[in-house]
Amino acid sequence: VGGDFYDYYELPNGKIGIVLGDATGKGLSAALLSTQCSSILRTLASQNLAPAELLYQTNNEFFSRVGATHRFVTLFLLVLDPETGMATYASAGHPPAFLTNPSTQGSRWLESEAGYPLGIVKDATFSEVTVRLDPRDTIVIYSDGITDAQDPSHQLFGEKRLETVVIRHLLGVPPDEVG
Repeated sequence: VGGDFYDYYELPNGKIGIVLGDATGKGLSAALLSTQCSSILRTLASQNLAPAELLYQTNNEFFSRVGATHRFVTLFLLVLDPETGMATYASAGHPPAFLTNPSTQGSRWLESEAGYPLGIVKDATFSEVTVRLDPRDTIVIYSDGITDAQDPSHQLFGEKRLETVVIRHLLGVPPDEVG
């Protein structure tokens, strides 16, 4: 039981929404917070909003419920259009996603403004970025549970090691073999 959650939504026009969130705290209280945020997002996703607008509306509803508690959720939202290969994403205080491509042997962090986490500020705005994906691209969306993990000598796993592991183990691996 914890505060990390992920989901996907079948959206109008054949698009797919993919989300990964991380609620503050631990245990049952974080799980309840993430469940509340996820249900708001799922309800609003049916309105076929752009990612930045969906985060804006989710934030305002979530803020009205939890704003006084000073608890929040970071969230990365990506809307994929399989027909065109376009992906539009926005972040609410969440770490950036990572993209790899076996054709070019290239990789990069998907840049965007992180924005406020959900539940912190009413009427917070979010920016979004659109990228064209190659059919062989892999996007890695993660929570700080990976990068903040420590080894026995208290060294953080960190984003650089995550990037190294992704490149070493996922670059060129078909999606059905990732696991």
